Amino acid sequence: EDEARNQQIASLKSMFYAETQTKEVEKEPEQSITGVYNDMPLCRWRYTFLPAFQTVLNVWQPQYTHMFEGIIAGPKPWLYVHLQLPGGTENLGKPEYDLKIGTQAPLVGTLMRIVSAQRSEDS
Repeated sequence: EDEARNQQIASLKSMFYAETQTKEVEKEPEQSITGVYNDMPLCRWRYTFLPAFQTVLNVWQPQYTHMFEGIIAGPKPWLYVHLQLPGGTENLGKPEYDLKIGTQAPLVGTLMRIVSAQRSEDS
């Protein structure tokens, strides 16, 4: 029963993320000159990640599972931005942690690259 359910889920994911897989990554002109990336997926956890830092993530929150599925369905390099969020996901949606100048939210983050993705049996 679980195997059939997992196959159905895999089929749905394949259909849902199929559009992302066919899109080509287009570099904007300034990206190749300045290294500026626009419209990056954004992840906000309580952890701090520094450049060249390597870690293993267990992603289980629905919003981040969706974000990472979309990223890895596309072409490499798989990139996203991480901003440290004091208090973690419990503070998502609270006005005092909005990504605005003058709030308690950090506005500087780290560009992260996904080098490998592995799903557990129950995902």
